Amino acid sequence: MATHRKGKVQVDLGPQFFTRQAEDRDYLFEELVESGLIRSLARNMDNRSTDIVQDQVLGESYADAGSNEAKAIDDILWREEDGTFVLCKPENYQPVTGTQSIVEYLWTRSGVNPELNHFLHKIEDIGSQWKAVNETHGREEFFDAIILTLPVPQYIGTSSSVGRPLGNYLERIADNQEVYESMSKVDYCTTFSVGVLYKAEISLDFSWQHRYFPDNNVIRYISVDSSRRRGKPGDPTSISVQTHRHWSQHNIHLTKDEAKSVVFEELLKLIPSLAQPDYLIGHKWRYSQTETPYPSSPGAVKLVNTPLLIGAGDSFTTSNAAGCLYSAKVAASILESHFCMS
Repeated sequence: MATHRKGKVQVDLGPQFFTRQAEDRDYLFEELVESGLIRSLARNMDNRSTDIVQDQVLGESYADAGSNEAKAIDDILWREEDGTFVLCKPENYQPVTGTQSIVEYLWTRSGVNPELNHFLHKIEDIGSQWKAVNETHGREEFFDAIILTLPVPQYIGTSSSVGRPLGNYLERIADNQEVYESMSKVDYCTTFSVGVLYKAEISLDFSWQHRYFPDNNVIRYISVDSSRRRGKPGDPTSISVQTHRHWSQHNIHLTKDEAKSVVFEELLKLIPSLAQPDYLIGHKWRYSQTETPYPSSPGAVKLVNTPLLIGAGDSFTTSNAAGCLYSAKVAASILESHFCMS
């Protein structure tokens, strides 16, 4: 999740909406709706596709122009009579004031006061506990258990220390060969996002709030973020742009600023009348969504028994809200059973 703010204008450059399948009836969704943090998203999202269509369907179904029968694809998309695809998930919800507000709400609800901006530089097994080190603030803390939710490829199977803690926890994980090999199979896709922000409300010569662009080689999705969240009349305009996975993977070497320039140039081709923004923000999701999760998608896994180390997050399930909720429940269950039995 990434909500960026510049003065009075903001934009979400991460998840644009959350999907609940018909069979999912988690109390937390209801609570978030009742609290006014998320609201139902209308299904008439203009146009047409996702990467699932482009990467898996076009070669077979899309080319079958002789068939006009509407049908489900991966239980996510429907093909319509004109040969286009529309997003048709059972229930979609969007954050009213940005995805960051949901994170803040959940922390407040938990009663936990998180230490923000404390990067975990080192995790060391010191016997019965883990020692966690933040070098920036000169902090050392000792824990009976740690839950790692960062993407598995960020700390397993990489020689780079960027974005991951150092320490002997990696050796401890490797002691369990089966778990370590399973973790090594986890793979993520990469995407780029660009935020186009204005200090004031501007006039746009189109009526849609969010739209997919399956035929564009670079841009996958555009959302008028300020309009999508139903802000107040006169609120500053913000636009969120997301790239196709295949383009992002091919250009994974680009920095967020290099990609930002390419994406904005492509955006002007799609919307030539768009005014020059006051702010242009780039974001690189190096580990965006799981392509290949941990085998069997268990939700969470006990990586080290003593001291307890748990792997959780979308590396062990699916990259959506339901998957993250499931992972949290499994991790909590592991914690409870571990300490109740000890």
